Amino acid sequence: MKRFRKLCVAIALCVVSSICLSITAYSMNVLYITRYQQENSNWCWAASIYMISKHVMGSSYSQSQIVTSVHGSAVNWGASISEAAYAMRVNTGFQTNIYTSPISYSTVESRINANRPIYLGLNWNNGGGHAVVCDGYNNYNLRIVDPWNTCPARYVGYEESKRNAKFCSGEGRWVDGFYI
Repeated sequence: MKRFRKLCVAIALCVVSSICLSITAYSMNVLYITRYQQENSNWCWAASIYMISKHVMGSSYSQSQIVTSVHGSAVNWGASISEAAYAMRVNTGFQTNIYTSPISYSTVESRINANRPIYLGLNWNNGGGHAVVCDGYNNYNLRIVDPWNTCPARYVGYEESKRNAKFCSGEGRWVDGFYI
């Protein structure tokens, strides 16, 4: 009988420890930033900067002010990654770290854990590009906040995002961006 009890205790400990190990292996963190829609068709970059600065600072320049800081007036133009990073620095005072290929998943985790949403630049399969914000991660998935019309936040696989993924507003891949 004692052996049976010891065996039951040993099995119970194994089950509990395996559950604990699987819980710690599962990682997630979401900032739940407020989504703002882009005010013009080519202002995804300005809306993404607006969302990041609004979350981090609690306030932000308007999208038109962000566009004007780069283009001199509120024209309906897109922006390169260097122009978008410049707009972030000028309008918030935050130093930006530009990356020209997708950052590692561990860097995504560290930025989100530091309460810093990440600006992602996308290239569409059919041409053109788009900017979105990553505000969380969940077991190798990125939570994407898309400023395009009526796009709810959704998860996209980390590996898929680097090759070919279905984002809310189109299909393409993550190619560059910046973080603060």
